[in-house]
Amino acid sequence: MTLLSLTAEETSRRIAIGLLRDATAAAARVSGRADPEALHDLRVALRRLRSILRAFAEPLAGSVPKRRRARLKALATSTGDARDAEVQVAWAASMLDGSLEPEERVAITFLRDRWAARRDGALASIDADVLPRLARLLPRVERDLSSYARRYVVFSTAPTTPDVATVVAALAETEIAALAECLRRVSTIDDEPIAHEARIHGKRLRYLLEPFRAERADVDDAVRALRSLQELLGDLNDRAVVYAGVEDAARFRSADG
Repeated sequence: MTLLSLTAEETSRRIAIGLLRDATAAAARVSGRADPEALHDLRVALRRLRSILRAFAEPLAGSVPKRRRARLKALATSTGDARDAEVQVAWAASMLDGSLEPEERVAITFLRDRWAARRDGALASIDADVLPRLARLLPRVERDLSSYARRYVVFSTAPTTPDVATVVAALAETEIAALAECLRRVSTIDDEPIAHEARIHGKRLRYLLEPFRAERADVDDAVRALRSLQELLGDLNDRAVVYAGVEDAARFRSADG
């Protein structure tokens, strides 16, 4: 039995539960810093989970309480500072590996140390607050999704929920249109906010299609193309994060005299 042969409700629950387990496994690897990819994996799993819950909001209506979805969003968002600081530290490290004038090396070292301190503080907050709250929240969301009552129409044996292919096709069409419109509006570096919006729509589309890539070759091709686009837009986003960090540090030095 393939995912595309199931109802939208059954499929979305299976996908979401798998992502919940991915997030739980990644969270267990974050503490201790032994695995440098753990935080990234946790953020991706949470992002994919929230994307699936959003996309299949109608089939999953009433399954996960609003307060739990709000907590999930808040916890996922709270990992952003650590991720941004990691990007900034990596950029500074790459610059220090190159050929710099003495004054430039002093400036980049200052940035690296400032960003490293911010990263360490953000990671400590994740250890102390985010991980324990996730450890309580994720099992509850999995219980919410693990069972449901199927509704039937009187005088009919057909379930009232639509098949997943119909739902995914409609959702994909909406995201494709939004992605195309954003990309059409991007032409210069000043359009980075629009490019970021395009990146969000691209991610939502990819997360929507990824669970079905083993079942259809055209879906696999689309996911590959979206991943390439996302890498390009992600690089632009990382540069914006570094630029914002440099601006913030400049304001700090100016205020410090």
